[in-house]
Amino acid sequence: MTVAVWFRSDLRVQDNPALHAACSSREPVLAFYFFTPEQFAEHDMGLTRQRFIIDNLLSLSQELQKIGVPLLAERCDRFDDSVKKLLTLCRQHDVTQVHFNEEYELNERRRDTQAFSLLTKANIGVQRHQDQALLAPGSIMTGQGSPYRVFTPFKRAWVQLARRDAVQPLPAPKKRQSSDISATAIEKIERWVKPQPANAFWNAGSKEAYRRLDRFVELRIEGYQEQRDFPALDGTSQLSPYLAVGALSPRACIHAALSANHFEWDSGNPGIQTWINELIWREFYKHLIFNFPELCKGRAFQPATEFVRWQRSRSGFLLFLPCSFF
Repeated sequence: MTVAVWFRSDLRVQDNPALHAACSSREPVLAFYFFTPEQFAEHDMGLTRQRFIIDNLLSLSQELQKIGVPLLAERCDRFDDSVKKLLTLCRQHDVTQVHFNEEYELNERRRDTQAFSLLTKANIGVQRHQDQALLAPGSIMTGQGSPYRVFTPFKRAWVQLARRDAVQPLPAPKKRQSSDISATAIEKIERWVKPQPANAFWNAGSKEAYRRLDRFVELRIEGYQEQRDFPALDGTSQLSPYLAVGALSPRACIHAALSANHFEWDSGNPGIQTWINELIWREFYKHLIFNFPELCKGRAFQPATEFVRWQRSRSGFLLFLPCSFF
């Protein structure tokens, strides 16, 4: 019998709830990943991000090998194809339990519902885990039982709940006995997307993500409030790409910020507070797309603005320069 971890937007070994749970068993552990370029393109994902996924996937494969977990990666066109391939691999490798971290976008939720149904019918257990948000979407509601639509009251409710729990990232699993199954060859994965020029500025992998996080907290986070809006300054965290593909967890970011701020949520250094607020903004949007799935269809959050007619004439653009520039 075998336990499997289905990786998606969580391409890391450290602080990965699904991987941590799978490795708590004594059975051999396999890792699956399905690259779905047609689905990605439909979601307006460019080749630069797709190649960044590939590079992080290669780094993940190497990290998994160190703990005795082979990564089997397959190229499928769409989410539907990935679910079928998941079932095929589970049957092929005698998988009895699949662990994965939940995603909250509409198509991803439909994919996971389909996977849960297929696996359950095949007598394969499924365990979902909370990862992309510290507090599960749907867990924070107004006094009337409806989702928050405005950030400030959401933040107050979020902090009140989050501070009850210790924001402590999970460690990487310990090394296991190596599996007899060979991981997918690096050369095969590399062929799925050609290297893109912009990727040269973003070294892939969790080690690089954590290095950037540590450097940001050490050198720039206290000045973040004043420097973040000036492109000429190196004042931002540069962590968004790593959060997007899951090479870095939001828990790790919030824990690092709280540690630097003496575990104060809403006081202390203004720069650290500002960055924590933006991490909570990220949480807010995860809750919005879960509670208002129309946002995933490109619809307006406020229905009254759906029919606004936008001016597209180039001659309508005006450039305003502040007097202090002269």
